Amino acid sequence: MGVTRIGSSGGAALCDHALANPPAVPPAGAGVNAAPPSKTQPAVRSALLIEHPSANAEANELLQRALIFIRFQYDPLRARPMLERALQLDPNFTEARVYYALTYIIAVEGGLSNDPGDVFRLRQNCAAP
Repeated sequence: MGVTRIGSSGGAALCDHALANPPAVPPAGAGVNAAPPSKTQPAVRSALLIEHPSANAEANELLQRALIFIRFQYDPLRARPMLERALQLDPNFTEARVYYALTYIIAVEGGLSNDPGDVFRLRQNCAAP
């Protein structure tokens, strides 16, 4: 089997190495169908775990839903109204305020918004009450 070389010799050497040394296959039983953690092994923390939850359950639920849009669907603009509502319910909900600020940062840095006013709104809206 021949190897087609494209680009510089450094890139071709990397391709040759990858073809000669394929990644190892995980052992049977590892991965999706692995056994649940035992009592001695700590359980893996959920990706949507709120570190400092609010006393308001609805605010916590709104933050959880917003995190799905931010982390998994890359849609901070849809998450922002949920976070605004969570902050209306509990103005001292710090974690919601952090993610609310993050929606502005992701929108500008990710190219979802080219509005320079977003930076000023970020400063105005994310100041503690």
